[in-house]
Amino acid sequence: MKKLFYYFLAVLFSSSTLISCNGTSSAIKDDAKKLAELNCKMQDMTQKSGSGNLSDFSESMKLTSEIIQLTLQMNEKYSSAQDNEKFNKALAEAMKDCN
Repeated sequence: MKKLFYYFLAVLFSSSTLISCNGTSSAIKDDAKKLAELNCKMQDMTQKSGSGNLSDFSESMKLTSEIIQLTLQMNEKYSSAQDNEKFNKALAEAMKDCN
């Protein structure tokens, strides 16, 4: 489980360093919200795990895969420095809503 937690932190760090600026468009906010929701879900799962349940591990691996795929898509979609900054700011804002 520790490996999964560290893997999650690496994914979260890479996704948060994606992107940050003032005005953000609705599409950027929506995309950031999607990624933030997945990251929040993973945080919750990581905090509640520890039982060694195989189904929990399987679900967390599936969620990790979704986070990675979406992060790669966002890297492509917001490849310019300006868009990257806007997305990063929107992602940081959306991540504030995590419990």
